[in-house]
Amino acid sequence: MKEKGLLLIGFCLLAITLFSSFQEEKEEVVPKDRIREAVNQKLDQLRDIETKRCLQRMMDKAGAIADSILMAESRMRGADTIVRPPIPGRPNRPEVLLPKDSTPLAPLLDER
Repeated sequence: MKEKGLLLIGFCLLAITLFSSFQEEKEEVVPKDRIREAVNQKLDQLRDIETKRCLQRMMDKAGAIADSILMAESRMRGADTIVRPPIPGRPNRPEVLLPKDSTPLAPLLDER
């Protein structure tokens, strides 16, 4: 009985040491690390906002430049950009084709 008790105690000690070795250790988060992460996240947000704002300003300026170029080209061409073709002349009169048969005309049925 004594041997079984010692064996049970030994098994329990082995189980406790193995169980504690498989558990993950929690990393301590230092407040400075939290602050640094929050600051980096805020900086990333500000960069994204500023990038979007800069792209919008660039597109607005490019649109204004393109509009001014198109307006200048339209002024150089004049008011009417479509050139109308001249009115066509009258067509020639068609030739009168005479019949090939030159026999005189006669009624088809004789009157009696």
